[in-house]
Amino acid sequence: MIKEELSDWSKLPRRLQDEYFHIAKEEAEKCKQILKMRSKKISEIKKFLRFQAIEEDFDWRSLKVGVVDGSNSKVLSERVGIRYGVYAACYQIYEGDKLIDEDFFGDYLVQNQIDESELATRILSLKRVLLERMVALKCLEEKDLDYFIIDGSFFGYRGDIPLSLNEIVEVNREPLIVKDLIREITNFTLKLLDSKRVIGIIKRSRLSAIDGWLAHKFKGEDRCMGTSDKYILSLTMPPKTLFSYESLLGNPYSYLHFDKFRKLFRKLFKRSNERDGIDMAIILEKAEDEIDVIIKALGCSREDFFSTKRYYVRCTPNANPFEVEAHKDMDIKPMLAYFLNFYNEATGLPFPLDLVDESITLPSGFLREFVEEIEAQLIKDEEVSKEHIFLTFTQINPQKQED
Repeated sequence: MIKEELSDWSKLPRRLQDEYFHIAKEEAEKCKQILKMRSKKISEIKKFLRFQAIEEDFDWRSLKVGVVDGSNSKVLSERVGIRYGVYAACYQIYEGDKLIDEDFFGDYLVQNQIDESELATRILSLKRVLLERMVALKCLEEKDLDYFIIDGSFFGYRGDIPLSLNEIVEVNREPLIVKDLIREITNFTLKLLDSKRVIGIIKRSRLSAIDGWLAHKFKGEDRCMGTSDKYILSLTMPPKTLFSYESLLGNPYSYLHFDKFRKLFRKLFKRSNERDGIDMAIILEKAEDEIDVIIKALGCSREDFFSTKRYYVRCTPNANPFEVEAHKDMDIKPMLAYFLNFYNEATGLPFPLDLVDESITLPSGFLREFVEEIEAQLIKDEEVSKEHIFLTFTQINPQKQED
């Protein structure tokens, strides 16, 4: 007998089902009005955008390309007496479209339960990034590669930097100064960047530099879409083309300033009547000041931080374009041809990035099983009190079973 699987919606109490049907209908109507407004604006925005055809005739099959990706547990395993997280990285190497080499690396994080959980989550993510950077540099130095792909932007880890850089925390039973961890990641990152053979692909693009440029140019939000650049370019960008921020903004790194400008503009002037007569130059200066704070936290020079260019690449009309970052002096034409000839039609992304992501993603239940294995090893040891083990490894919230 075939058991019919219930939808998650039908698992809710009937009262909530009805409530959410009503909410969905109301939201659809609101969303409709926003989409109609965006449709009117996009044709005007498109006039400012320039797209460059990508040359496809490069012998991309001759390229030897490496790729790295990592994964960490999305949440920490919180037990009464201890806390755990896991992270891993994988590299793959391709000659043309053939996988010729692959390897995996794993590690873990452990802390006392009394330490701050949010900081531990950030450190876990930073540890994963450090592992990815170390693996990438080792491949560059030892594998005779033409190019290498990293997942994300070169300085994308800045989003995980905590406010207190000088804080000392216990990680894996050793003291760790947060600033030292950041500096180590930055040092590896700069070596990758300086090679001019590494390219970053940003899958979850959140930049809003185009809207920021429009707000600055027209001194208000009337021309803005209120969306990310990826959204705007998905509506305007033809397949097999390249968009460079430099073509719109005038220099390679102004996307950083206009993205910050957009966020500050919305935050500082939330009500429309407060935006009249504001000095756009002052907001842009504040945006530059915020970027300087980020540079200081990373521990690199302004020259290093502003040494990259950002692009968007669209391989197919059936998928969104993706964001690309590379050193400003790097010749990316061979890799553009590579992307255009070796991509996943379903995602629009280069196949190596999709394949390494699939290989390294840690299953949601793995962390729980990892911690249970540690507990099981301890239970077999007669030197340790079974009561003490049970108490230490009991979930801190017994009502919620870990995935």
